Order: sequence, then structure tokens, then C-alpha cells
Amino acid sequence: LCKQVEQLSQTMPRDVADQVTQDLSTFVMEVTKEQPRRKWYELSAEGLIEAAKSCAGMASPVITTVKDILNLLT
Repeated sequence: LCKQVEQLSQTMPRDVADQVTQDLSTFVMEVTKEQPRRKWYELSAEGLIEAAKSCAGMASPVITTVKDILNLLT
């Protein structure tokens, strides 16, 4: 996911890429905790998915990976 988001952010305006990077950081930090905070990782996941949708070529891989990670948490 980190590599996918890195590629995705290279195609975005700087301010949007910065937000996507922050969403990724929060998402990774939360999902790797012993007791992740659901609201935080879900909000970050939504941000990543929305960003991916804006870049058609990267949408599918990023969305699929985020959803796979969310499925592991439930």
C-alpha cells in the first residue's frame, strides 16, 4: 500500500499529495497498533480511497489493498 500511495501521490498536486501522505501515515499507524482505533483507520481509509478515485490509473490497486487491510481488521 505504501508503494502504491507513493506512486499515486506523484500524480497529484502537492497539497493533495501531502494530505494523502498524512492519511497513509495515520492509517498505517492505526492498523498496526495492538488495539487500533476503528474510527481513525476508517477515516484514513476513506481519504485514501477518495484520493485513489481521482487518479483513474491507480484507483483499483489502492482501493483493493485498503479494502483487503480493512477486511483483516474485522
